[in-house]
Amino acid sequence: MSQAAIWNRFAKGYARRPVADPESYERKLAMTAARLTPTMRLLEVGCGTGTTALKHSGRVAHIDATDLSPKMIEIAREKATLAGVTNVDFRVGAVDDLPSTGTYDAVLAMSILHLVPDPPAAVARLADQLTPGGFLFSSTVCIGDMAGFLPRLLPLIGATRLLPKVSPLKKTDLVRFHEAAGLTILDEFRPAPDKAVFFVAQKPG
Repeated sequence: MSQAAIWNRFAKGYARRPVADPESYERKLAMTAARLTPTMRLLEVGCGTGTTALKHSGRVAHIDATDLSPKMIEIAREKATLAGVTNVDFRVGAVDDLPSTGTYDAVLAMSILHLVPDPPAAVARLADQLTPGGFLFSSTVCIGDMAGFLPRLLPLIGATRLLPKVSPLKKTDLVRFHEAAGLTILDEFRPAPDKAVFFVAQKPG
C-alpha cells in the first residue's frame, strides 16, 4: 500500500480527532503568527485536513497548502468552503514534487519531516521555496530521542506498509539539516523530551 493510500484510509478519522496537546498547538500557532504579515505568501506541506492553514489564513495574503493524500485535500477544501476562506489553495502534492521557486515568504512543515523518505533533502527543498529572509516553521516528532522500544518499533511497523513510515530522527539531526540548508534557527519550543520539536528558522536575507 502506498503512503498516499495509507493516509487516505486515515483521513476521516484524522479529521475528527481532537488535537492531542491543545496548549502546545496554540503556542506553536502563536509563535508562527508572530512572524507573519498580511502581505506574505505562505506554503504549507503535509497540510492534512487543513486546520493549521485555515487558522493562519487571515494573517497572510495567500496560502498554497499541499498534502500527499487526495482524501485529506478533499476534506480540507470542504472545511475552507464551510469557513468561507478563499485565500487558501489546497492541492495534492508531495514535498519531492515542489519546484525550487524561491517565491514564498514562509513555509509550514508541521508533523511532516519525520514522514518523508529523505528528511535532509526535504529541509533543503523547503529552504529553496523561501525568499531571502523567509521563515521555515516546522514541528517534528523525534523518536530517536525517546527511550524504550518505540524508536525501533515504529520503523519496523512502517516497513509493513500498514502504517506510515517514520524516520527515527533526533533533534540534533534536525539542527544539522537546517544548518546544511543554510537556515538559522531563531527559536524553538519542546514541551517535553518525548514531544515534537518546533523550530522557527530563517533564510538569510
